[in-house]
Amino acid sequence: MNILLFGSTGMLGTALEQVCKNRDLNCYSALHKDTDITDPDDLKQAIEKFVPDVIINAAALVGIAQCECDPQKTFDVNTIAVSYLARLREEGNIIFVQISSSSVFDGTKNDYYTEDDCVSPTASYSASKYVAECFTKTFCSKHYIIRLPLLFGPRQNRGERFVDMLIGKLQSDEKLEASIDKIDSPTYTIDAANVILDIVEGAKPFGLYHVANHGKVSLYEFVSQFVKVSSSNLQILKAKDKDFKSPVYTPLALPLKSVKLRSLRSWKDALQEYITKSLQIKKL
Repeated sequence: MNILLFGSTGMLGTALEQVCKNRDLNCYSALHKDTDITDPDDLKQAIEKFVPDVIINAAALVGIAQCECDPQKTFDVNTIAVSYLARLREEGNIIFVQISSSSVFDGTKNDYYTEDDCVSPTASYSASKYVAECFTKTFCSKHYIIRLPLLFGPRQNRGERFVDMLIGKLQSDEKLEASIDKIDSPTYTIDAANVILDIVEGAKPFGLYHVANHGKVSLYEFVSQFVKVSSSNLQILKAKDKDFKSPVYTPLALPLKSVKLRSLRSWKDALQEYITKSLQIKKL
C-alpha cells in the first residue's frame, strides 16, 4: 500500500509516519517546501509522482487567534485545499482520509460527542474544518473523515499548541494556569495513527469516525497528571476558561467517543506510555 501524507511534520503526521514504518507501509511525505497544498497543480504533480493508493491529509492551519486574524488563509489551507484533493483523488480512484477536529461542535453537550451528533462551528477554524468535511463527502466517494480531540505525542516541527507549551515548561519552576471547566478527551497520536491505519487497511465502511483515547478530563486534571508522571516541579494553578482571553467563543466541553469503533485504552495509560517512551522520563 502506497500512502501519500500531507502534514507529515505535525503531531499526527509524525505519528502516522512512525506507525507506517512499523507496519512496513510505503508512506511518502508531501513536504511544504516541495508542495503548496493550496496549489492544485502542485497537488496533481505530487499525486502523479507518488501514485498513492491512499491520501491522508493531516495538514491544517490551527490556533484560534491565528485563524481569526487571517480567515482567508485559514480557509485556503483547511478547506479549499481539501476540495482540490478530494476532486483529484476521485479522478485517480484513490482512498482519501481527511483529518478533522472535535472543534466542529459548540461544546454545550453535557456528554461525549459521537458521530451521530449535529455540528455547530463557532469560529473560523472550526468552520473551515467542517466545510472541509462537506467537500470531502461531496467530491469524494471513497473517503474517511476522522475527527480527533486534544492530541499529545512527538512531533517533527515546532508546535505552538497547548501540549507543546506544556512540554516547554516541564523543566522550569514556573507556574501554569489550567482550566477546571474545559473538558476534553486527550489522545495519544500513536494510538490515533494506529486506529486510522486499521480503518484503512481493514477496509472499514467509508464515512465519519471519531478517534479518541477513553475518558474525559478537565485540562487542569490532564496537566496535573502530565506533571505528576513526568516528575516535574511545574506548579499548576486552577483557573476558569473565561480567565483566558479569546477573540471568539471557545467551546468548553469537547470529549469524543465513537459508536462505530471499539473503545481505546484510557488517556492516562496512553499518557504514561508517551512520557515514558517519547520523553524518556522514568516511569513512576
